[in-house]
Amino acid sequence: MTARRNRNVGRYEYNFEADTHPFGSEGVLADVRLVSLLKRLLGAKVRVETAGTVLAEPGAGLQRWHQDAPHLFATGPHLPAHFVAVFVPLCDVTLENGPTEFRVGSHVKANILQPPAQLALPCPVGSLLLFDGRVLHRGGANSSAGEREILFLNVCRHWFRDMSNKVENRLERLL
Repeated sequence: MTARRNRNVGRYEYNFEADTHPFGSEGVLADVRLVSLLKRLLGAKVRVETAGTVLAEPGAGLQRWHQDAPHLFATGPHLPAHFVAVFVPLCDVTLENGPTEFRVGSHVKANILQPPAQLALPCPVGSLLLFDGRVLHRGGANSSAGEREILFLNVCRHWFRDMSNKVENRLERLL
C-alpha cells in the first residue's frame, strides 16, 4: 500500500502499485479474459491509471455523486469510453452494506437534461463490475455491522492522464 485517502466519513481509499498482490501477475491482471475485454472496450494500448481498495466502515453514509473521469471535451459529439473502472467486491455487496449506485446514461452528454434513473448494484464476492468512468455514481450507505470493501482498477487508453483526481501514485503500467 502506498497511499490512504479519506473519501468520506467512514470511507477510505487505499492505493496500491499495479504489480503487487492482488493486482499483479497472479492477481486480477493475470486474467486474460479481463485484459482482453478492457482492450476491446478501450483499444489495443491500455494502461492501469490507479489501483486499490475502497473500504466503507459500518455507519458510512452515502458518498457524493461523482465521475471518475471527465469528458474529454465540453462540447461536441459523444465519444467512446477512454476510461473504465473495474470493481471486484471482496465481500458480498448487499443493499444493507452499500452497493455502488449509478445514474444510468449519465455518461452521455446529451442525457444531461434527462431525469436520471438510479440503479444500485448489489453483487456477490468475486464479481466484476465494469463501467465507463464518466458515469455519475456513488458508494451507498453502509447500514450493516460489517465493513464493505471493494478492489478497484481504473484502466484507460494509453494516452489519457487523469488530472482531475489528486492521485499520489499514478501508475504507468501498460497491459
